[in-house]
Amino acid sequence: MAILSLEENSEKLAEIYLTTGTIQLNFQHPFLWASGFYMPIYNDNRLLLRKFRYRKFISDCFMDFIESENIEYDIIAGISTGSISPATTLADRLQVPLVYVRKSPKQHGTASTIEGIGKEENLAKKKIILIEDTISSGETSAHAVQAIRESQGAVDYCFSIFNYGFRNAERIFNGTHSFLKEIDKKIDSPCAIRSILNYKTLQNIAEQKKYIDGEQKKSLEEWFNDPFIWGVKQGFPPVKKV
Repeated sequence: MAILSLEENSEKLAEIYLTTGTIQLNFQHPFLWASGFYMPIYNDNRLLLRKFRYRKFISDCFMDFIESENIEYDIIAGISTGSISPATTLADRLQVPLVYVRKSPKQHGTASTIEGIGKEENLAKKKIILIEDTISSGETSAHAVQAIRESQGAVDYCFSIFNYGFRNAERIFNGTHSFLKEIDKKIDSPCAIRSILNYKTLQNIAEQKKYIDGEQKKSLEEWFNDPFIWGVKQGFPPVKKV
């Protein structure tokens, strides 16, 4: 088990991110996020899959959340696809069932949104911890929360490896903002977020360790203050999701 504090775990993960290249910056050729927005920063948690000690460390941190808050659970759920591996590691460690949530129903077979339960089954008030690799806009994570609840599962916690800390995501998880704007769909009650690392800590460690200079810090602060408008101002309008 991890014996570090939450702050120490966060700083340790920030250093792992920086030394492995899990976090990348490019202001001239920004990254297209799944949300359709162009951003100057991108983190690829899949790079952490390659080493057992990284996978175990993340699992240790999730276990710390569970034990420090006495969080009850029956099932662990991941979000397809990036969250399936950390969810599996945690479920194996706890020796409990695993399910995963698709971003949309599959177009063949049973047309399931939640995989791991039978066609005629639901989650029948089971206590579920949802695992997300990265929380950015919050829309995909909130969709998974609501999909589980609509299958009668009880999900009050979403654990993430990384969280950008955008205000929009916080409002979505509080149930005050829509995660599906086209039909004004919100989660039906708040869901608590527990994240190992957030963007502000990552930026502070990157500055301390000289991974970014003063000019990059200034550019990142300008982006973070208005992330969903930044791309438009730089000449990179959002791409409509299909």
